[in-house]
Amino acid sequence: MIQFVPSVSAQSSCPTNNTLRVTLTPIPDTFNDLSAHGSADFIVAWAQKLSLTPFPDLPNGSLDWSGAITNGYTSNSNYTQWTFNIRPGEKWSDGTNITSKDILNTYNSSYALNPNYDILNLHTEIANEYALNSTAAVFVLNKSDAHLPEEMSNFISFSIEPPSDIKQGPAYNMFGSDVTDGPFYDTNYTSGSTTLVMLRNPYYKPESAVCELAVNFVESSGYMTQFLVSGQTDLTWPLAPGAISTDLNLPNMHIYDEKAQWETALQYNVTTYPYNMTQFRQALAYAINDSAVVGSMFGYGLAANNSTGGVPSNVPWYTPNQQTYSYNPQKALQLLESIGFTQDSSGALHYPNGTVFSTTLWTDTAKPQDIPASTPVAQNLRALGMQINVQTVSVQSLSANFASNAFGIQNQIILYSSGGPVFSDQWLDGQPPCATMGTPGCHATLIWPQSALNAYNGNLTALNGSGNSTQEQQYLNNIQQIQAQYLPVLPLAYPDLIVGYSTAHFTGWPTPPSLISLQPERFNTSMFAALTPVVSTPPTTSSSQGGTPTSIITTTTAVVTTTAVGTVTTSASNSTGTYALIGGVVVAIVAIAGAFAYVSRSRRK
Repeated sequence: MIQFVPSVSAQSSCPTNNTLRVTLTPIPDTFNDLSAHGSADFIVAWAQKLSLTPFPDLPNGSLDWSGAITNGYTSNSNYTQWTFNIRPGEKWSDGTNITSKDILNTYNSSYALNPNYDILNLHTEIANEYALNSTAAVFVLNKSDAHLPEEMSNFISFSIEPPSDIKQGPAYNMFGSDVTDGPFYDTNYTSGSTTLVMLRNPYYKPESAVCELAVNFVESSGYMTQFLVSGQTDLTWPLAPGAISTDLNLPNMHIYDEKAQWETALQYNVTTYPYNMTQFRQALAYAINDSAVVGSMFGYGLAANNSTGGVPSNVPWYTPNQQTYSYNPQKALQLLESIGFTQDSSGALHYPNGTVFSTTLWTDTAKPQDIPASTPVAQNLRALGMQINVQTVSVQSLSANFASNAFGIQNQIILYSSGGPVFSDQWLDGQPPCATMGTPGCHATLIWPQSALNAYNGNLTALNGSGNSTQEQQYLNNIQQIQAQYLPVLPLAYPDLIVGYSTAHFTGWPTPPSLISLQPERFNTSMFAALTPVVSTPPTTSSSQGGTPTSIITTTTAVVTTTAVGTVTTSASNSTGTYALIGGVVVAIVAIAGAFAYVSRSRRK
């Protein structure tokens, strides 16, 4: 059993009633957004560090300048030179001024433009950079790039870092007590700790009304609802779909359902047999019932069978003029037979050489929708006669396995959800998944065959070079059509992001269309200025170490299986749990992740 007891920082004079308690998953292994890949990593990083440029991620598609250190940027007519201007008065949390030198030090070959970290290969197009003055930095390109500001946003690029972090190099995990320019800064965090105290940065404007964040890290999203319901946390996400019903009228407890914010997809190596065959990838699309995948998320999402081009159907620049895949196992078998696969009398599927088709479906413990989604996917593929072994590991282990090709994972299937796509920006939605989705493993070749790759690259080049929204729409339409036909990844669903928050201790929470999170892995930092405590006495929390009260949650026994890289994870098949809630309201739920205990984690080397 787990009890959330917020840490108290020796550096803080913050009243307990002005400490916002936040629960996140998983336990982070870095706060450096060059190498972060788990939700907690990104959320903490973006609560502390500002971006060079804003991103159009507000509900109305406008730019969110509150997360940027600049107040404007300009370019020449052919987009080969860009100037970025720092907002007047911007300071680091230690009181020193942010200057154009900080921008140049961040976007430098020894840091963010290091080829090992520069996922967009900006180092290949930035020919020269210099300080125009103390608050303006200039980048000269060797090619036209109309979208350099978006590319240099920390959503897909990197935050601007202080000299102390730059000195440590791009692999620095930024633990301890860091210098920041965002609304908060971390204090004395040590690797593996499940709690973190973040203090208010007095130099960030608008200054946060909340003077401290007490962050609790859990290995599984299943614990999040329990902390929310029991009053031990004020803000938590992502909540597991189905972990709590939206029609519960419980005092102070609220859910913010942000539609279609994730993409759940299958990843595979499109240059390795049989995934290099378009018919095989399309057979997978017909074989999987996307509605059942959304059903495993309790309906919190959109099925992707009509939007495999990478943009969900509820977005204005979605194009219906793309290949769609209704659930049709017979069509899947016909496609497989067309490339030499056969079924024997028992229904087992065989390669053309007679070998039984067998592979592993990998997924992760961090995203609340991934484990449930793996069940219908595995069932559907087994119905075709495929032998499917499901392996569940942490995101860190998944990445480590992929990097070393442990267990042959690079030639197998990964089911992974990402908050990377931003469905408020048509330019970003056309970018390669490896650049936007933060996938644990990215294959070198995006689309296959070569003709499809050439067509994609041609449209991507045109999209990157255009500042005209009408032209961008056409290029994105073409990209959606190419991706829907050739399936570089196979989107299964576009899940909602479910944020849980309590009004017991704070008021001033955003209401629709304002957002609590701007993406699945980013705080709406401007909201902290509006949150105010509603009580004059400290919130009640138990001082006992130990566990989840049995009156809050019970779960069925989980089966413990040893998985890759020495990690141990629990996988619950059809596990159910019950929440005994306030006022005698009892709701039966599927414990999507609640049955997952803390697991030992293999840190990235």
